[in-house]
Amino acid sequence: MSNPERNSNYADLISKYLSGNASDAEVQTLEEWVLADAENKAAFVAAKKAWVLAGMKEETSQVNIEDIWQKTQQLLEQDAPVVPLKGRRQRRQWLWIAASLLILVAVGLGILWTSNRTGWEEVIASQGATTTELPDGTRISLNQGSSMRYRIPASGERQVQLFGGALFDVERAEERPFVIDAGPIQVEVLGTSFYVDARETEPAVQVIVESGEVRVSGGGQETDLQENDQIVFEKATGGLSPLDKADDNYRSLISNELTFTNTPIDDAVFALNRHFGTNISIAITDTSDCEIDATYTDQSLDAILLILESTLGIEVLRQNDQIVLSGESCR
Repeated sequence: MSNPERNSNYADLISKYLSGNASDAEVQTLEEWVLADAENKAAFVAAKKAWVLAGMKEETSQVNIEDIWQKTQQLLEQDAPVVPLKGRRQRRQWLWIAASLLILVAVGLGILWTSNRTGWEEVIASQGATTTELPDGTRISLNQGSSMRYRIPASGERQVQLFGGALFDVERAEERPFVIDAGPIQVEVLGTSFYVDARETEPAVQVIVESGEVRVSGGGQETDLQENDQIVFEKATGGLSPLDKADDNYRSLISNELTFTNTPIDDAVFALNRHFGTNISIAITDTSDCEIDATYTDQSLDAILLILESTLGIEVLRQNDQIVLSGESCR
């Protein structure tokens, strides 16, 4: 999040914009500032989210900042005294501070939502999976570390841009196709349940259909999938092909359960990275005996890694955001 001091000159302008009182010239100035760098954009997103959370739909002069501040204290479970606000300038400064504190609560819950003037809405699952219901009744469950942008107009095509993995339960509307842009592929449906794994770090994009029918296009190819079909799109070759083995752990973002039955460690690590949004790699010399036969329900990543260390006789090394499984072999 941006430092409030760094953006203090723009606090008033953001407040005017969010309350609908900014002139065209002020809107342009603000847009140029937001687009100038990522830190400015993050500051604006924080203010927008806080505005929505606080229910601040009225003009700035009508907002009860003292009440917002008290609610923010309760959310943060702090006993700091409430400071009475005096004067218009001071109200605006506290509005920015309250907004910043409210966004900390939102980030703590692992969900960040914002919108822009083009009608796109954004959801980020920063800490744990999160489920969002769209205006048309569609439900989308995002894997941890994933994000999406969506636009659901009153009529016409419904659109989602996916960055990461998500389970979709699309509300059927034959006159309104639902299209997911998942990087190198597009998925088009009318009404169905399916999973898309479009993580940028993976060499392939996965599409798994639970029910209904899905059309996948990419690399100049197009294919229709039915219930229980699972395919991958190889980014390097641009080829679409069936998954060589069934993958049922994609539902772990809802069930919080990972099941492995004599599963090679490579496949298990793939499922763990997808579920926890982590970067686990394997540096085991001989993985021929590294199979996992266990079910982990409501287990943390640390707990699972500790179990793997003790049962497989390997070592878990951590460096920054990377986790490495190392050893000569598995016992």
